[in-house]
Formats: sequence, C-alpha cells, structure tokens
Amino acid sequence: WNLYALAQKIAASGFNMFVKLKLLASVAAKTWGALTDCLIASITSSGCEVTINAPSDLTGILYIGTSKTSMLTQFVGTYLDPGYTFTVINLVADTRYYFYIENTLADEVARTGIYSFKTAAA
Repeated sequence: WNLYALAQKIAASGFNMFVKLKLLASVAAKTWGALTDCLIASITSSGCEVTINAPSDLTGILYIGTSKTSMLTQFVGTYLDPGYTFTVINLVADTRYYFYIENTLADEVARTGIYSFKTAAA
C-alpha cells in the first residue's frame, strides 16, 4: 500500500490510501472483498506465477508493468478455491516489475497494494 500511495503523488501513507478506497466503496454501496496472502513463485527470466486468496470468484485481474505508476498489461486469473492463480508470461529478463490485483465485478470492490519482483537473468 505504501508503493500505491507514493504512486499517487500525494502526501499519504499506504494505510491512508487503503482506508480511502474502502470508504469510497462504502459510499458507493459496494461490498469490499478481502484479497490476502499474495505469493509470487516460480520466477524465471520470462515470467512467474502469482497466487492470492479471495473469498469468492471476484473476476480478478492482475495489472503489471515496469513502473509503479504505469501497470497496463493485464492477466486474468484462474479461480480455484481459496483463490486465484495468475500465470504471468512474456516478461523481459533481469527486470523489476510492479503489479497489483483488482476485481472487476460491478457490485464489489477489492484491490491489493502494489507488489514487486525482479525476473531472473537470462
């Protein structure tokens, strides 16, 4: 969440940004879904696998990029209780990537903070 706050270019902590998003969901009468226990595994020079727990199939999408302010590439997760698995491919070797996960249902809101990892050298 701290990376997310820094990316917004305002004086706020990660906690402040989390609370802001949760309050906006409440004002819009949307349910806040918890996304927990994010795990980045099997990092290679061209990809990785990301898993995260979700309370239900929230139609999750992983957004990824090489800048914490520009994560435009999308990967749709495969849901298998208790969460999602994202297979991230076509990355550049020896490069730092930033990502977050968000749901896309109209009546629910769920989002992670920003995570990062570096791909292996070729």
